[in-house]
Amino acid sequence: MKIVVDSAVPFIQGVLEPFGEVVYKEGSAICPEDIKDADAMIIRTRTRCDAALLDESPVKFIATATIGTDHIDLEYCKQRGIHVQNASGCNAGGVMNYVLSAIYGSASRKRMRLGDAQSASSAWETWVPGYHAPFRYSASKCSNATLPGRRWRARPSSATWTFCSVTPTS
Repeated sequence: MKIVVDSAVPFIQGVLEPFGEVVYKEGSAICPEDIKDADAMIIRTRTRCDAALLDESPVKFIATATIGTDHIDLEYCKQRGIHVQNASGCNAGGVMNYVLSAIYGSASRKRMRLGDAQSASSAWETWVPGYHAPFRYSASKCSNATLPGRRWRARPSSATWTFCSVTPTS
């Protein structure tokens, strides 16, 4: 089995070698000549997978290390029987970290304390990919928005909510 891999995919070098021949190429440099005898491709958005690239190849599997698939002609792949797999949710942990950092950073600049709610009127848990424990999100009802220029809406729509704390649950 031959697998052509975008060399910029993190942590992949050395993983697939026990299963077949692996060729690492820069994503934007992958061309029809590289995949003329390949069975699979692992790519990122730099590689445009369409008829121009895949027409003469036996590729039957394309994995993209991204959430989106706009760089892959899905209809063409379906017609050719090429299975396409994306990495949905791969950046959920990073998005969560960014949002929480922005909230806490904004509150800090305004000298506001977010973790002091005595009791939360609403709490929910969610699993975040990449984390081993669920996170508990808590919110408390208040009369005014407490973050600069923002109103945090939740159902019912007449309620105004503020973000109070995020803690790993045990």
